[in-house]
Amino acid sequence: MIISLNKTFLANTHGRDFIVGDIHGQLDDLLHQLEEESFDFTKDRLFALGDLIDRGEQSKECLELLHKPWFFSVIGNHEYIFLEQFSNQKFDTSNLKVGNQWLETWIHDAEQLQKWAELIKSNMSVTITLKFSNFNIGLVHAKPFISWPVTTDELVHLESFFDEVWNREEFYKRNSVGSFEDLSLVIMGHNPVAKPTLKGNRLWVDTKNSSGAFSILECEKLKDIFKGALIERFI
Repeated sequence: MIISLNKTFLANTHGRDFIVGDIHGQLDDLLHQLEEESFDFTKDRLFALGDLIDRGEQSKECLELLHKPWFFSVIGNHEYIFLEQFSNQKFDTSNLKVGNQWLETWIHDAEQLQKWAELIKSNMSVTITLKFSNFNIGLVHAKPFISWPVTTDELVHLESFFDEVWNREEFYKRNSVGSFEDLSLVIMGHNPVAKPTLKGNRLWVDTKNSSGAFSILECEKLKDIFKGALIERFI
């Protein structure tokens, strides 16, 4: 099972760019918060940090966001599990921590499972790079590679990026982790936090489970956050 290593996007010249943490099947809540941000579906873009599925009641609908021209996402560990178990043709819905409970209705629908596997493989990537003027943002679910990928056409196997979607050690030891040199800012989900948590130039934003609300950050404002002007507002 293979997937794109990295996808690169230049700054949005027609609208705004936003980043959101793990969505976990909670589409209605996401759309409500996007409305509060006056998100314009005709010109704005939303970049997600993976884990579109599991936990909430709208995993199917969240996966279908990948069809939308305004939505982009890196792969999370829950999509990783889906692809891994699809590849092995053996789905386990019994482990609440692992997830997949949303698949119980679809477990015998081979055609639909195939469509979702292709949707994930075709549209998600391990990392996303957002290139702005003198400011580059990297998105990855759990932790960055030692060196940030720069190619946009490389395909990689699941086992080659296990740590990048599963590892929590870097977050737990964040006070001893230095800045990430390859980027201006690297943003991650995966680790639940009550509010966006910044250490050096590493930012964790998976706030929905702990606070009840998504952290939806506008990229232009992130430049000011990193420079310190708005840290107290968001962090």
